[in-house]
Amino acid sequence: MGCQSEVYLGDWLTFTICTHDPDTGESMDAGAPPTYRVYEDETGAAIMSGTMTLLDDPNTVGFYSERVECSLAHGFEAGRSYNVYIRAVVDAHPGAISYGFRALESLPYAVWNYAPRTLTQSAAAILSAVSGSDITFTRGVKNVITLTGLTFDPTRTYAYFSMKIDQEDLDTESIVMIREGAGGLLTLNGAPGAATQGTLVVAGVAPNQAATVTLKGLASSCLLVRAGLVYGLKQIVPAEPDPYMVTYGAAAVAYDIPRAIT
Repeated sequence: MGCQSEVYLGDWLTFTICTHDPDTGESMDAGAPPTYRVYEDETGAAIMSGTMTLLDDPNTVGFYSERVECSLAHGFEAGRSYNVYIRAVVDAHPGAISYGFRALESLPYAVWNYAPRTLTQSAAAILSAVSGSDITFTRGVKNVITLTGLTFDPTRTYAYFSMKIDQEDLDTESIVMIREGAGGLLTLNGAPGAATQGTLVVAGVAPNQAATVTLKGLASSCLLVRAGLVYGLKQIVPAEPDPYMVTYGAAAVAYDIPRAIT
């Protein structure tokens, strides 16, 4: 039984189930093709429904699959969560299972169709610095991302950068969280990070200051390729009761090409 946890908008998603004899637990075909219904978040009306078919029937028993197109035309939206409800009847005994997955913005669209930004690149650089409001990390290499035109409070205790799947995620659930100064990489994929693997440096004079976020290759190699992410750059100021935003935007993680260099 299985279903991928994420799918890019416009791509296909495949899910499978195995049916069993309710008395012995051995593999057994269902009395009729299992049915499925796909729901968005907690919306009561299914956006898609149908029946599953046996896969490789001569060599398997009770193994069913279905492949659906997760496109706008079929009611899917980027950033939404979906649940697949599957029901089968085996030897007159009904049973059900459900899977959950998330639809992500198409990677090429997400990377290249955001608001305009300035991209600079040199042959000696492992990764170019990006100046603008939307950013892309590349997996498996050293990332140096520069955000410009910013204003920081000179009395701040520190600033910190975080990249998340959803704006409502806790800081401890961040994909990447880096603190200015000695803090370094605080969080990587929702777990404590190695401080030396990340830095956040603020330079310049307001209102044209720059914040440079560096994530080293060892840490970035642990990232999953995905789009539809969000990031924020905040600062802690002693006179303010809460941290406040310096800038924010959309983010993505792209494939590394080549995959290994020695």
